Amino acid sequence: NQGQIQSGCQGVGSTQSALGGTSVSTNNPSGWADIAIDLTDYVGQWVQLRFVMEHNNVGGNGNTPTNYTMPGWYIDNVRLGQLLPANGWMKVRGFLPSVNGGDPQPNGYGLLNMELETTQTGTLNVDVYNTQTGLLVNDLDGNPMSGLTGDIIELWNIDANVHKSLDFMFNFDSGPDRLSTAVLHGFNIGTRIGTGFNQTDLANPEIYGGAWNAMAGPYAYQPTLVDTGFSPSIERINFDHPIVAIKPTVNRECSEAPDIQLSTTEQDLPEDIVVDQWNQLSSPMFGFEALISFNFDPANNFFDCRVSEIWFDLRFGHHANDVRVDLANDGDIDWAFDQPAFGALGRQTMFYNAKIGDVHTGVDSKTMTLNLAAQAVGGGFVLPYGATVTAADIVFDQNTIYSTTDAGEGFDLMLAVGGLSEDLGAMPNATQCS
Repeated sequence: NQGQIQSGCQGVGSTQSALGGTSVSTNNPSGWADIAIDLTDYVGQWVQLRFVMEHNNVGGNGNTPTNYTMPGWYIDNVRLGQLLPANGWMKVRGFLPSVNGGDPQPNGYGLLNMELETTQTGTLNVDVYNTQTGLLVNDLDGNPMSGLTGDIIELWNIDANVHKSLDFMFNFDSGPDRLSTAVLHGFNIGTRIGTGFNQTDLANPEIYGGAWNAMAGPYAYQPTLVDTGFSPSIERINFDHPIVAIKPTVNRECSEAPDIQLSTTEQDLPEDIVVDQWNQLSSPMFGFEALISFNFDPANNFFDCRVSEIWFDLRFGHHANDVRVDLANDGDIDWAFDQPAFGALGRQTMFYNAKIGDVHTGVDSKTMTLNLAAQAVGGGFVLPYGATVTAADIVFDQNTIYSTTDAGEGFDLMLAVGGLSEDLGAMPNATQCS
């Protein structure tokens, strides 16, 4: 049969064993088989298991090969010894919020940045506990900080005045087959993100031995986060707060400074930044991709550089909520930006809901439904009089407004106010988009 080892395959004798095709069969639907090898003669020694594949287009013993284009082996889920534990956990205690900018510091606990390796079944998630009470922390919206995933987890929404110290519990799961476990190389709390190149990167063969061989070409780093506010969760490339300044650090074996360019969807052209110093950005960025490279000069004996770590210290911009101005300090509010529907000063993140009494209420999501004219109208929000809008971040979840006949056709989106409108372009044919 196609994909099977033939009896005439060169190199496999009639008394030798060989694997071919798939190990899944009617009698063995899981594909697993236990193979025992007597290693008594090698007690106290290191042994090596080798998977050897022979592929030739010459029929052995006069046989014609069944398939000249066999792609090779796909080897997965090899286990030695006993099964791994089904799960386990590690708790690290007593982390305090940042006070670098004074108390109260708007960064709070900032970010949890982890350098880890996971598989489809070997996973890791994080629970956050109050050190003093030992209870699970709920964020300002009432959501439990439990089962958090991703390399970077935002902790802005934890009230640092209530939770003055945190414990982090790292939960490991080896999956239903208990074959592999996540590997946590390290983590940090604050506003630093990056990599120590400890994780395996199959897409970049020049990353090995805990370092990047820069001679092979530039390295691209893009921070990503998991947004659990969607069902199912989605991966996104933007933070909840804008980045206003960046300080890159590149630990390397050469003295030459690298070139670093930042690209973002908010700017048409990339922005150059300098290593080992704070770089004020020309405009705030909610996310970025950094391209790190070196200008090698063999004539001056500069032709290689090994990089062991790349880190980015970030300064975030924060927008105030519930702002009131009392000029005479007499208890009379002379100016206020304190209605829930107003969002934050300088940043609108709320949809208008309704006026209840004297309060303009807001909600963080709206449902829009097509009418008979094939239009969905809604999602209204308010802005301060005379405001200038410089950027907008639009996210759709569980969207069912798209073409059923053209896979590339979604819908057109427009922003309207009064008798004016602004075309925001075509949205993709997708149930989720951002």
